Amino acid sequence: MIANLKARVAALEKTSGLHTTVLKMPDGSTRSISGTENYFVRLLGLTFEKDATPEQQVQLDLIRQSVSEEPDDGIVELIRALLNSPLNPPEIASE
Repeated sequence: MIANLKARVAALEKTSGLHTTVLKMPDGSTRSISGTENYFVRLLGLTFEKDATPEQQVQLDLIRQSVSEEPDDGIVELIRALLNSPLNPPEIASE
């Protein structure tokens, strides 16, 4: 699984186009996050670090609170899973 994840991250790092993800929130509303694929890879890395900018932290909080996304390319789902993991409590991820 780790090798598969590393291969997926490497493939995502090679992509450079603008990407917009629409997050579906628990109340049915939607929020959008835009950036390059590399930006979403950076957000993935920030789930393990504490140096997110205020704007990145807002986006990570939106991802944490969301229930699904379109398009479902897997990276936002992975970020959400890591943010909501018992190994990454909100008080740590939000610092």
